[in-house]
Amino acid sequence: MKIVITNQQGRIGKSSIAGNAFLPFMPEGTQFFSIESLNDGAEQFGVELTKHRGGDTLDILSQVMTADHVLLDVGASNFEQFFLGLTEFSGVEDFDLFVVPTVPGKRESLETMKTVAKLRAFGVPADRIRIVFNMVDLQDLAEPLESAVKRSFAEILDFSKSEKSCVADPKIALRKSNLFDHLSRSRQTLGEALADKTDYAAEMRATVSDPEEHKRVRDAFAAMRLAKLVAADCHDLFKRVTAGIQ
Repeated sequence: MKIVITNQQGRIGKSSIAGNAFLPFMPEGTQFFSIESLNDGAEQFGVELTKHRGGDTLDILSQVMTADHVLLDVGASNFEQFFLGLTEFSGVEDFDLFVVPTVPGKRESLETMKTVAKLRAFGVPADRIRIVFNMVDLQDLAEPLESAVKRSFAEILDFSKSEKSCVADPKIALRKSNLFDHLSRSRQTLGEALADKTDYAAEMRATVSDPEEHKRVRDAFAAMRLAKLVAADCHDLFKRVTAGIQ
């Protein structure tokens, strides 16, 4: 299984999805590459990865060809350069899926549709481009996630239906959660938060005189409490988005 996660729009939670909703559920030994020159990638969550720049296409492809399982996180600042190189080396066929996360917002929806159009222009088949609806904000606890997606991403869903240029399933979505902010600040992976058995009552008492450390402890505590529900959501998302891919 070889997956690219990308969007030419930044700040849409791409790296948090790569490091927390994909990597933990991919086969053991998956090689994780981050192509990013301006911002932190999934390493902000304590995930081990190999960093490259967009111009390293040949080096990246040589490693992809020899690996059984690959996760490639392509940042917005490297999108054009990397995919131009990928096209030049006929590398599109080396990947099973091209995942495009997006978040609510008119500009974000527009850039996501542009990203899909460019991927198609680069030769990616429509059935291998799959949208992930991220940071879905429910109006209340009773609102189904799918209904919230249809409300917040109507433009993308209409685009997918009319252009037939990607897979946009409203069930492939993650609800909005503060977990990833807490994971980033405490430099933890989702797996570490799930396995955390720390006595946080004792830790909070012990760090009360050190504001910076006390805040780190609070973030780790919040991550531990939020992790169980979000991990189940991430696993469900991974199964849906990779359906039909071996």
